Amino acid sequence: MKKKLFALSTFGLFIISVILPAVNCKSIETNKTEIFLNNKNELVTHYLESPSSYEYGLKAGEMLGLQYRIIDHFASSRQFKLTVEEIKEQIAILEKYCPSVIEEFKGLSASTHIKLERLILLQNFLESILSQGCTATASTGNATKNNETFLTQTVDAYKRGGLTFLRRFIYSHLWVKKISIGYKYVFLGLPVLCEKTLLNEKGLALVGNDVIATKDKNRIVDGGPGIPFSTWYKLVMMKCKNITEVISFYKGDLKPSTQKLFSNDVWADAEGNIMDAEMTYHHLITVFGNSTDITDAPEGILWHANHHQWLDPNETGSVFPDEYPSSKLRAERVHELLLMNYDNITLEVLKEICGDHGGGFDPNKKDSGDICCHPDLDHILLPFNGITIKSIIIEPKNLIIYLANGSPCRTKYVEYDFSKIFDV
Repeated sequence: MKKKLFALSTFGLFIISVILPAVNCKSIETNKTEIFLNNKNELVTHYLESPSSYEYGLKAGEMLGLQYRIIDHFASSRQFKLTVEEIKEQIAILEKYCPSVIEEFKGLSASTHIKLERLILLQNFLESILSQGCTATASTGNATKNNETFLTQTVDAYKRGGLTFLRRFIYSHLWVKKISIGYKYVFLGLPVLCEKTLLNEKGLALVGNDVIATKDKNRIVDGGPGIPFSTWYKLVMMKCKNITEVISFYKGDLKPSTQKLFSNDVWADAEGNIMDAEMTYHHLITVFGNSTDITDAPEGILWHANHHQWLDPNETGSVFPDEYPSSKLRAERVHELLLMNYDNITLEVLKEICGDHGGGFDPNKKDSGDICCHPDLDHILLPFNGITIKSIIIEPKNLIIYLANGSPCRTKYVEYDFSKIFDV
């Protein structure tokens, strides 16, 4: 029965992702919701503006109610639970530190008729199944050919099948969010429940990846209670205009929940600064473009995969590199490519790096150890045997995002220029 529910949910997601929203004009405005098209008349992004957080959630539910109900149905066919106490604790943290987010959930609840507590559970469910085995980089200044600043991320899914399709569906559209408090920002995903933030109107940009916690019961995992990562990131995007302000946010009292996964965050701003932050509940390290004593690399480049590179895994509970061979191989390869192209890094170079198959388990073929991952039977039992479903390159100074919806080795990037949209 569960397999049938899963199949029906997946089919429903496919239908909805194809037909919604369908538009044929240059711009549509309905209740301050605009849908922008590029010069080829292709849907590029949605603009959702509301006078309050509650209205934002309300409009999101009115616009995408069917998607939220499909996600609810999908979650019902999977084994995922939070205790009543855990849900109450998370709501209490949100009410104390970020009441605007609770207001978004209340608005969404009112328009979808899904209870607040259930929406909190669904957000945590999505975060658990959308975990990513990605590879991220930052480059700036002398490392680039024209004194530019770039962030890159390959978005990887752990397995083929229904969950991979769900990731493709959730991250199928770009949105621009504007409410009365905070900066406008761009995200992939679903409003309120699952916002993968990328860029705000001040040129603060974010990519990153999950750091996997060990399953060794003899090791301690430095986890603790908090809010979902996606909520924490959007608060940063709403409140911070540069990396200096982001650092203050990291050192504040509000923490993301770190129970089974940790976060690695790679930031850049319009001033040309870059930073890689590894954080667990009690540990934090911020590595900058000039932290050459830590990176043992020239100034202006940073990179990361899915194990702790700067913090001590013995203290955090991260997997060791040898426990996650794909992560180790991808980190080594992307570091190698950044060094090979040092002082000559451009947009085109980074596109090639994101689509690279020169490393991995076999440098002569595509496999799950490449920066551009492809599943392979030879390593089917390894912790990660995934596929790259999307690639992102951001130019913070120019407020531009380049997006490849598919494996970057064979998918063209589409340019999304938000400089005008942010002025709306």
